[in-house]
Amino acid sequence: MRRRDWLSTAAIVVLISVLVGYLANERLAGLSIDYLFWLRARFFAPAYAPAQSPTIVVALDEETYRRPPFTVVPKAMWTPQIAAVLDALIEGGAKVIGFDVIFPTAIEPLIHGFDRDFLRSLHRAAGENKVVLSKVQHQERPIPSATSETSSPPTFIGTSTKSYAGYP
Repeated sequence: MRRRDWLSTAAIVVLISVLVGYLANERLAGLSIDYLFWLRARFFAPAYAPAQSPTIVVALDEETYRRPPFTVVPKAMWTPQIAAVLDALIEGGAKVIGFDVIFPTAIEPLIHGFDRDFLRSLHRAAGENKVVLSKVQHQERPIPSATSETSSPPTFIGTSTKSYAGYP
């Protein structure tokens, strides 16, 4: 094969790769992490019967939205109920509690002290290094956390457990 043929073939391969990558990017973005979790569970994680598993998932799903008191309460006002669940999980002996939820708005600016129980529960759990908070990284327009609207920063595992401003 001549040099010109090699260059033409390489250019076509690069062009096809870029085109496939561009068109399938969103579809393939989460696929790799899904396969990694599957591989870890399949080959490296211990197998537990559901009743003996050390992991419990407490989910706020569609059924949660359909039941009292959540049916008539906006999600931004769920913090007292979430605080009660968080406290119960800690008292029940949970080793770690992860929050994979976004609170883009808060009632705190409108009703001072409304989120106090939730913030105190988070602070208490974080003081025991039992809380993992999620983070949102939007490509174009970041979603601010509720803490950006108030003066109360979250406490992450491994960081200082100083009091929130106004929430001892």
